[in-house]
Amino acid sequence: MQSGTPPLFRQGIPAKVRFLFFTLLSLLLLLVDSHLRVLEPVRVYVSVFVSPIERVVNAPFEVISLASRFFEGGVGQVKELDRLRSENEALLIQADRTAALLEQNAQLRTLLGLPVDPDVGAAVLVEIKGAVGDRFSRNIVLNRGGNSGIRGGMAVTDSKGLLGQVVRVYPEECELSLITSRGFQTPIQFERTGLRAIAEGVGETDKMRVLYVPANADVVQGDTVITSGIDGVFPRNTKVGVVTSVVRQRGETYAFVELQPQAMIDDGQFARVHLRFTPRARDAYRGQNAARPSQRPSGGSR
Repeated sequence: MQSGTPPLFRQGIPAKVRFLFFTLLSLLLLLVDSHLRVLEPVRVYVSVFVSPIERVVNAPFEVISLASRFFEGGVGQVKELDRLRSENEALLIQADRTAALLEQNAQLRTLLGLPVDPDVGAAVLVEIKGAVGDRFSRNIVLNRGGNSGIRGGMAVTDSKGLLGQVVRVYPEECELSLITSRGFQTPIQFERTGLRAIAEGVGETDKMRVLYVPANADVVQGDTVITSGIDGVFPRNTKVGVVTSVVRQRGETYAFVELQPQAMIDDGQFARVHLRFTPRARDAYRGQNAARPSQRPSGGSR
């Protein structure tokens, strides 16, 4: 006669042991991936599989949004349409003038034997889908990816200024790290005086700090800060932010300067990914990943 636990109730390894094993395995994978980034191919394949499911789940919300905007209707939409048409006409005129100026600039550089301006390049218009991560290292998800020519390390701007840098690319999506993310550094220049420094994110969407500003430097509240372009990653003369606070303490070598970002960090809907990706920018991006693999890559020289 058979004794012991019936086969129906035999569980093998206890549930607590399995829970502890898989918990430790998850922590080990997180630790390894944060330092070696060995799971990037897995993320790409998972993203390809999950993307259609995500679109199906979001479809009802998009339909509701479209329906609500449709039924709002009326004079407001007509006025908005007229305003957009006028802005479009103005932008077309400006684009034509810009193209003519760029052509003249290229011809003059050719005549003078100078290289073509490396900051001039194509850009891809993308839509902001949402955010992932925590409040200190929040990444923004964009609706274009590797199939559109986007690569890791490319700069991202919006209509107001510098938004961030692409840090992860999938076939149909990509993620960018905001310039306000903790530890993200951007080489900058004060527009009024030409002083160069480094802007660093502190994890807050409405605040950044400026490093290495001498205490006796001519920096005042309201100064505009732009990208210096010295890193070869971000386009030159792109607005970064406006100085909101300057504190000089006795005995300190550097002043404490705070910035308010110029780009629409919280409420932006569209952005541009700059496809210009020079070898110098690529080397800087790869070097940052190798030097500090556990952190997000940031623009500029360290």
